[in-house]
Amino acid sequence: MKIQNPILSGFNADPSIIFVEPYYYIANSTFEYYPGVQIHRSLDLVNWETVARPIDDSKIAMRGITASCGVWAPCLSYCNGIFYLVYSNVTLWTNSPFKDVCNYIISTTDVTGEWSNPVYINSSGFDASLFHDFDGKSYFVNMEWDFRNPEADAFTGIILQEIDRKTFKLKGEPKTIFCGTDRKLVEGPHIYKKGEYYYLLTAEGGTVLEHAATIARSKNIWGDYEIHPNKHVVSSWGHDCYLKKAGHASLCVDSHGEWYMAHLSGRHLIYDRCPLGRETSIQNIEWINDWPYITSENKDLSSTNRQAPRDFFEIKNEVAFKPKSAKILFDVNSLRLRWQSLRNSIEHKYTILDNGKRLELRGGASYMNTQEQSMLAYRQQDFVFEASVKLTYKPECFQHLAGMTYRYNEHNQYLILLTQNNNKRYLTMHSVINNNHSIVNLDEINTNDIYIKLKVDNTIGQYYYSVDNISFKKIGNQIDVSTLSDEIATPQYKDNAAGLGFTGAFVGIYCGDFKFNNHFAVFSDFEYRSESHK
Repeated sequence: MKIQNPILSGFNADPSIIFVEPYYYIANSTFEYYPGVQIHRSLDLVNWETVARPIDDSKIAMRGITASCGVWAPCLSYCNGIFYLVYSNVTLWTNSPFKDVCNYIISTTDVTGEWSNPVYINSSGFDASLFHDFDGKSYFVNMEWDFRNPEADAFTGIILQEIDRKTFKLKGEPKTIFCGTDRKLVEGPHIYKKGEYYYLLTAEGGTVLEHAATIARSKNIWGDYEIHPNKHVVSSWGHDCYLKKAGHASLCVDSHGEWYMAHLSGRHLIYDRCPLGRETSIQNIEWINDWPYITSENKDLSSTNRQAPRDFFEIKNEVAFKPKSAKILFDVNSLRLRWQSLRNSIEHKYTILDNGKRLELRGGASYMNTQEQSMLAYRQQDFVFEASVKLTYKPECFQHLAGMTYRYNEHNQYLILLTQNNNKRYLTMHSVINNNHSIVNLDEINTNDIYIKLKVDNTIGQYYYSVDNISFKKIGNQIDVSTLSDEIATPQYKDNAAGLGFTGAFVGIYCGDFKFNNHFAVFSDFEYRSESHK
């Protein structure tokens, strides 16, 4: 049986993989999307289910942060019956020499259960992680940011410090153990031990086309570290690969002694743009002369197939995972594991109706707001898909708007919204491209119920609407899907505008009330259908 890369499609960046029998677990970054940290699990590396998003309002403060700040590069680890999760909350990233960050640790005995309150660790850099040594000691490791240097040289190295495994108090002074290679921008550190060596796995080259995962080893955890004979254990830079941006990786070993490397990657449409964001892929690892290598059959990243673990067929039949569903409810479980809001919980803004078949969403701030939007979003996971929703809404003024959003961030998004102008109801198209706004009144609507549909075919998107859910009519101009990508957001950083982008495209629902923040819309029958479901 073969694994199909990426194993987690759509925005699932910075994977941290572990194996705790019988499951493989992967934790991914979520940035400004709430709840924070997305954790999947699998019995076979093929079928994955989202089982937790543990970072709630009690564990993070993201209100007001700009796009692509928030939760960066979580590290999931396990020791003596306890799961540990390290995460960074970045509150300032662009347009300044500073990178404001706080690193925290939470823990639990059950990934799907309650997690402890966060313990603050440090703020010297992001992408922090924990390593639990076999002698009972644990270590805290993160990249260090030096604001005195130009950006390319501000990544001054990986620092290590012993930490009390119970109290999470740091011990002694931090030591720089690795400064990276000529690829620069060293970050994303993880430490592993196999045999007599400690292995330091880092990300380099920035999370763009030059991205790479670099590995070094030492017999002493404090160094000196020697670099891998190939320098970068995985990178697609300079190669015509299907999986671009390969880098920022983590390792795990299962109960059979099989090693795997999970790493982020991106699949491009045009102009090196990735609307699906940075996804998670996986490789088999073999050990040669005490060094890890991607197995020979996997070295060409233009191939997407990977060998599944042995015992795949036996393991696969132990648990019947639910297949991906086209109909996405608004029940408590879906709102916790499938939908995401921005920056904080909006539970006080919605009411679940009919066991999740309908959702009453009260209007909030504009779709440009970074404090609180009445918006719920669902990840785009396919290049070709349809999303549709039924909207029941009675706008009473031009300050009432509700409908469907297709977004990357506040600065790049497209919305079809029902509103009222001069005592008439209209569907309007709102487009924000590189922070340039366009609002166009389109068709007049004479009903409270309307169906909105979005069809996306690779680089082209098109909105439709219907009053009977049978006959649909095009509305608005075609959408350039490639604008909803990291690659569009990134150049803005150089222009001192919106900043770097690290997420991916989402489709969702939105309700605005700029008068009293209270007028509500009801949404139902939300469906997401990929090409594979047709």
